[in-house]
Amino acid sequence: MPFALMPHGYCFLWNRPLTLIHVLGDSAIAIAYFSIPTMMYLNRDRATEAIRPIIILFTLFILSCGIGHVFSAWNIWYGNYWLEGFWKLIIASISLWTAWVLVKTLPKFMGLHKHLQETELLALTDTLTGLKNRRGIEWAFEQIQATFADNSSLGHVLMLVDLDGFKGVNDTYGHATGDLVLKTVAHILCCRTRAVDTVGRFGGDEFAVILVGCSLVRSYQIAEDIRTAIAAITLPANSSSAPESCPQPPTPKASLVTASIGLLSLSANPKFDEAYNSADMALYRSKQEGRDRTTFITKPDPSESVLPAP
Repeated sequence: MPFALMPHGYCFLWNRPLTLIHVLGDSAIAIAYFSIPTMMYLNRDRATEAIRPIIILFTLFILSCGIGHVFSAWNIWYGNYWLEGFWKLIIASISLWTAWVLVKTLPKFMGLHKHLQETELLALTDTLTGLKNRRGIEWAFEQIQATFADNSSLGHVLMLVDLDGFKGVNDTYGHATGDLVLKTVAHILCCRTRAVDTVGRFGGDEFAVILVGCSLVRSYQIAEDIRTAIAAITLPANSSSAPESCPQPPTPKASLVTASIGLLSLSANPKFDEAYNSADMALYRSKQEGRDRTTFITKPDPSESVLPAP
């Protein structure tokens, strides 16, 4: 064994386990330090011109530390302590230089990262209602499919909600009141769904909900609850006042704002566009058959409670 031949073994009192610990530790650290610059080099094309000098400096710092640990293991046998000492001065110089650069640039880059996160959040959010926009719904749809891909027994439902007569609200009360109605509908959808579900607005007066781990029977009940609550929205006499949010189920009466709803029980690993088109067909049937109703496109499991015929 090489550990039996150590001219400078007195540094570790000729203790082989102690020597082995130091050799393995320094070698592993050196490998890690060398692998990080390698990965940075392989991904160099992803860096912008502004950050490349900092990446190069950080790479030099990591490499110098790795070489230093190689010298530490080397000196167990050869004892070139002057070389190791001079290299530590090089490491110290590069480290101080890197720290000085980071002191000036790190806050800026951390702020940039926060800004990018906020921009990404805005890109997935509808600014009027605070719900997810179409892109956010698609992202959530993909995440849900990936998360529950191994559990085929857990069903999900895609719900599309489209307001009936919304143009009349804008024409009669103005766009400010129309916006308040949209915010109220968004609040109703959030009130009557769970935290695990995803609620979004596609634009205009169309909304979407992904009900996670929900049967078609239960989703129909949720949809009817939502439809009834939307029909209960009372439009204000003063257009600056907000409609009543999350109203109680009303007694039957004519309403200027109602909702047509389409439901789709999602199959295993569907594509979003295919699922959306199918749910939209159910929504279109609700519109064709008189509006202010819920239609499902997929028949429920025979063991479940009976639903009204679509």
